[in-house]
Amino acid sequence: MNMKKTIIASAIAVGTLVATSNAQAQAQGFYAYGEAAYNDIGSSKAESYLRQEDQDGREDTEAFNQTLAGAGLTADLEYNSSFSNDDSEATFGVGGGYQFNKNFSLELAYRDLGEASYQNSFEVTGTEASGTGERKVSYESDAFILRGVGLLPVTERLSLEALLGVAYVDTDYSESEVVNGEGRLNSTDTRDSESDSDFTAAYGVGASFAFNDTLTGYARWERIHDIDTEDKWGGIEADTISAGFRYHF
Repeated sequence: MNMKKTIIASAIAVGTLVATSNAQAQAQGFYAYGEAAYNDIGSSKAESYLRQEDQDGREDTEAFNQTLAGAGLTADLEYNSSFSNDDSEATFGVGGGYQFNKNFSLELAYRDLGEASYQNSFEVTGTEASGTGERKVSYESDAFILRGVGLLPVTERLSLEALLGVAYVDTDYSESEVVNGEGRLNSTDTRDSESDSDFTAAYGVGASFAFNDTLTGYARWERIHDIDTEDKWGGIEADTISAGFRYHF
């Protein structure tokens, strides 16, 4: 009887060891992934700047009316304006990684963060002057991200993820003001652009589901702490919601 118990116990132990070894083997290895992403890279300071420029244009029109009246000319200039903005965009990301075990992976990723733009259109009408114009502020970014991924298995197939890493961000800025004037309103075309790159932190959370040994689906939220590499707008956070698939080799 003791011998029988010993044989059964040994068989269970060997089976457990084999299962553990297989699980560890499946948890290790390289993988590649692709994702669809939705990015929000809005800047309240960029929008406030453009609104202040619009207010300055309105005040300049009133001051011009006073100048016209002082010269005995018709002072009937009117200034009308509108705003539009687009600071979120659907983009993509790709990358690869190595899973060391069931609790940790290391990834290198590229993500297109999209473009944010703020636009102020205006029109001046009057006897002595008239015209239309547009002011625009925009920036676009992309990033390479090196991140560690902590994995917490909930079931055999479902895991929760914690992301922490560093992003190398490249951001291009542009700013313009174009006026098509008639009469006493001068036409102008002023444009400026610049770009810069810098490192910043990246962090987030997510969840993944293994359909089989080679294909895993995932969904994540991740924030790149500051894509404002020129510190032009006092810091801009990039928030991304993504979903994609990992293929394990």
